[in-house]
Amino acid sequence: MGVSGLLSLEASSDPEPKPAPEFHLKAAFLYNFALFTDWPAESFEDKDSPLVVAVVGKDPFGDLLEATFREKRAKGRVIQVQRYASVKALGRCDVLFVPRSESERLGEIRRRLAGQHVLLVGESTGFALKGGIVNFYLKDKAVAFEINPKEAARAKLTISSRLLKLARIVEEKEEVEDPGADDRGGSR
Repeated sequence: MGVSGLLSLEASSDPEPKPAPEFHLKAAFLYNFALFTDWPAESFEDKDSPLVVAVVGKDPFGDLLEATFREKRAKGRVIQVQRYASVKALGRCDVLFVPRSESERLGEIRRRLAGQHVLLVGESTGFALKGGIVNFYLKDKAVAFEINPKEAARAKLTISSRLLKLARIVEEKEEVEDPGADDRGGSR
């Protein structure tokens, strides 16, 4: 599925939406992120090393990742799914999905993965501003994503311009802003 498939994905009408339909979309997005991201050669032990897509903490996908990646390749590599119960258990991965339940541990995750070239993908407000690379959000009840190109560059990852065109770009500010500034409500 190419980048254009990102826009045409629809939620399943399956009567048993376990996990939630949004995770069907997020699994498909993860595959596209793997297709349209380039990792430096030193990320892989050899040409036959798999591209590892992992989840840390409570996994909201169930068996969707295996179903999504079954018999598919990215960058000529077999895709392998890993699940890590905790940040301390984190091992080698190329794409790491950080669910909401683990978003407060982003700093610890980044320290644990220091020196690795990992596409950090989350689903929490401010994730891309706090050091994540890709963040899912809902826009008009649809799954959308934002990308922090500076964090991708820091991780030595190259994200295709075709993917960047579909994303909301997160621009880092020189000054640290109050992450709750937009959530306070009321007048100032």
